[in-house]
This record gives sequence, structure tokens and C-alpha cells, in this order.
Amino acid sequence: MKIILFSQEFGNAFTTFIYNEASELKKRGHEVLYVCCNKVNDSAYQFDQIEVIPFRRKLWNRRLHYRLVKYDLLMSYANSSFSKKLNNVIHKFKPDAIHCHFGSEALLVLDNLRNSNINVFVTFHGYDASFKLQWKSYIKALRSHLSRKNVFPLFVNQYFRNKFEKISIPVKQSSVVYCGIDSSLFKRQSKTLRK
Repeated sequence: MKIILFSQEFGNAFTTFIYNEASELKKRGHEVLYVCCNKVNDSAYQFDQIEVIPFRRKLWNRRLHYRLVKYDLLMSYANSSFSKKLNNVIHKFKPDAIHCHFGSEALLVLDNLRNSNINVFVTFHGYDASFKLQWKSYIKALRSHLSRKNVFPLFVNQYFRNKFEKISIPVKQSSVVYCGIDSSLFKRQSKTLRK
């Protein structure tokens, strides 16, 4: 199976579990492409198939977007330059599925994806299924995207799924998938006692 994993950044400590997922999928014989907007250069994590597609707005667009988001009028990441590059990568790689981590970051892909035949899985981890739900524009964007036949929400717990259901965000095609990381990657340093 050919899979694209998407998150805004590759190589920081907050994306360790995505790196673990990519590595495990590769070990199991899948072809995996990690697509991100930014790559941490001095990262300890190494992966051979990474595609960096920077997401940039023009100055006037940034200012307008900032105000629209600030006043909760719009939550859109449509961007012609990003869309063109993203869709070129997708066209070349020909994935069977795209897995986006974090619902708010998934909007970068969903707002710019042209091919509606590819199954897109969106994992909601935390703030994207709690704090962000205070924004009406975010809820509206999620309702629109999660009602598509090819978009499947995944939740890390039943509580988040129930929360979406309560505010009428489509969860019919959803699943709860508990996730974690390989904790052996983290070494405890000895504690020094203060006098």
C-alpha cells in the first residue's frame, strides 16, 4: 500500500509518534511518503522519503487571513501555490491513502486537495478536538470536509468522538484508534538534588 503521512513539521519532539508510525508502516512493507511544510534540520529522526512543501501566504493575504481568523469569520488554508505543489506530489506518488495528523493541520491538505478519490484519514489528537472547537469557522470547515465520502475521522479516545457528535460534526465514518509512542526512545536523566 502507498501512504502519504502529513503533518506541518517533521523532526520535532511533538511528531515522534508520526515518525514511529512511518517507520513501522515501512517495516511492514508499505511505501510511505512523509509530506510536511517544514523539516527540522538538526533532527535525530531520519526518514528517506520526505517531501517538504512550504506553506506561505503573500503579505496582504496573511494580514487579511489573520483578521478573518481573529474574528472567527473564516478558517481556510486554500492556497494556489501550495495546492499545485501538493497535488503534483500526490500525482507522482499515487497514494492509496493520506493520513493527516491533527484536524487543524489536515485542513491544509483538505482545502487544497483536488483528487476526491483518495481516502483521507484525519486523526484528532487533542487541541484540535477540544480547544479549537470554540471556533465556529473551524467547526464549519470540519463539517464540510468530514461529510465527504472519502474523508474518515479517527479519534484517540471516545470522549473526542462524542464531543464531535454533540455539536453535529459528522462522525458516521469515524473510528477510535488509541495511539502511543515507543517510550524506549526517551531516556530519563538522573535527577540532581538541590541543597
